[in-house]
Amino acid sequence: MIEDRGLEGYQGELNPRCLTIAEALKPAGYRAYAVGKWHVARNLKPEGAMHNWPLQRGFDRYYGTITGAGSYFDPGTLTRDNTPVSAFADPEYKPDQYYYTDAITDQAVRFIAEHQRSQAGQPFFMYVAYTAAHWPLHAREQDVAKYQGKYDAGYEPIRQARFEKEKKLGCLDSPEFYPYTPSWWGRVAPALATQLKDAITLVERIKGKTPAPEHRANLDWLADNFRFTLLLDEVGRQLEPAYALHERQLRGEVSAGELPQLVAAARRELARAPVEELFRTFARRVRSRGELGELSALNQKLWLQYRELQRFLEGAETSQ
Repeated sequence: MIEDRGLEGYQGELNPRCLTIAEALKPAGYRAYAVGKWHVARNLKPEGAMHNWPLQRGFDRYYGTITGAGSYFDPGTLTRDNTPVSAFADPEYKPDQYYYTDAITDQAVRFIAEHQRSQAGQPFFMYVAYTAAHWPLHAREQDVAKYQGKYDAGYEPIRQARFEKEKKLGCLDSPEFYPYTPSWWGRVAPALATQLKDAITLVERIKGKTPAPEHRANLDWLADNFRFTLLLDEVGRQLEPAYALHERQLRGEVSAGELPQLVAAARRELARAPVEELFRTFARRVRSRGELGELSALNQKLWLQYRELQRFLEGAETSQ
């Protein structure tokens, strides 16, 4: 977000030709307030250029972090208007325990209250940007304690219980909703797979005639997006036999006589799953911290499922 990649759309900060909502509303007589993460300015220090900080981009008041992510208990680049402040040394805000989510809410309420006192007849715009949905995920100790042991049963029992509850509540009245299986992992129809492979070939052909390194890098990124879609489909298909066997065995539908053959077939498919290639391809196409977060989530979901299926097959083979 705040790195100059040498491309017009990826300069790492707000373009001077673009208006913020606050700047657009000024001619209509609005006051504007912003609280929370800013994350659209390359310079993070007040002694540097501040032309893209909130007060220089149309906002009358600001409280938040100039950077995009950080501690909820002691956020870096914490700023009031144009002045750096600290969670522990802010004369205008002294809660019993500092927590950034609460601080954002409290400052938003404060700005509205002050507006009502001094500019009650003037319309206002309030921009509130919480970091609560953004890594790192920091919770208070008392909030963590409420969930101690709640998820010890593991993914599958919890998923099943929630799924049954949703059915009972009438939330799942559409045939589009089914329990989780590897078949959810980006199934690609044969016609689309052919188109993606043709697109990769075309991109590689264009790359061969492109001298500029930055343009070649962009073409590599585009091809990796197509490859990732194909790899995700392939991994899902090759994990599915092991997953289906596991589900059938849990339901008691697999006889002792057929188990060895089914385990062997599932192990062959699982061994062919290009899981590492999938992660390497995704890592090559990562261009932002948000995508890095997606990689982490993908790793947790897919890799854990892959390892669980490996352990299941190893156990089933040992018990024969």
